[in-house]
Order: sequence, then structure tokens, then C-alpha cells
Amino acid sequence: LAALAVTFALYALMPHPVALGIALVAGGATIAPALTLENNMVGRIAPVTMLNEAYTWVITVAVAFTAVGGSVSGLIVDQPGGVPWAFLFAGAAVGVAAVVAGLPSGSIARADARAAARIDRTLAATSGS
Repeated sequence: LAALAVTFALYALMPHPVALGIALVAGGATIAPALTLENNMVGRIAPVTMLNEAYTWVITVAVAFTAVGGSVSGLIVDQPGGVPWAFLFAGAAVGVAAVVAGLPSGSIARADARAAARIDRTLAATSGS
């Protein structure tokens, strides 16, 4: 997420559309790993019986925040010289998400620790059988 935040912020510095196009291709390379990690985390953290609901919530939240971000960015772009600021807004929003997701004592870390313990218990139970 941090790499994605940086690429969004860099878009604001692109001097012309060709440079922006090249930067967008490079930035796209950061999106795929971020989505892969996100889906991997959901599959690891969510209980097996709730995977469908967990993936649905991930998509729901992503679509909702995309709508909010698009609305705010639209207001920013409508201002004189607003395009670079809209990219900086997107970079800042993703940067905040990266910080929250990376908190060592945050909810993601706690859920991952519980998932690791659950996996360890399952492995111990199967190897003991």
C-alpha cells in the first residue's frame, strides 16, 4: 500500500500526458501485488465458514471508498490547478491506509495472530491423529 501511495503522489509531478501514461503503467504494477496481498489476508484471517461474506465486505468497502474518493477528487479537480492536488489526495488517502494496515498492534495484526494460532492448532490436531 505504501508503494501505491507513492505512485499516486508521483502522478501529481508528471509534466505532460505521455509522462503520466508511463507513470500510470508503472503505478499499475503496484496495484496487483496490493490486491493479491489483500485477498490472501482475507482468506487467511476469515473463518472458512465466512469466506464468502468476508470477500463481499472487502469489495463493498473498496467500492464505497472509491465512490467517496472519486467524489472528493472531482471537487478538487474542478478547482484551478486541481488535478495534481487530486493525485496528492489519493496518495495521502492510500498512505493513511498503509499506516493503519501496518500498525503492529492494530486489528489486522491481531486477526493475523489469531489466524496463525488457529492454523497451528489445526496442524497439531492433524499431525496428532
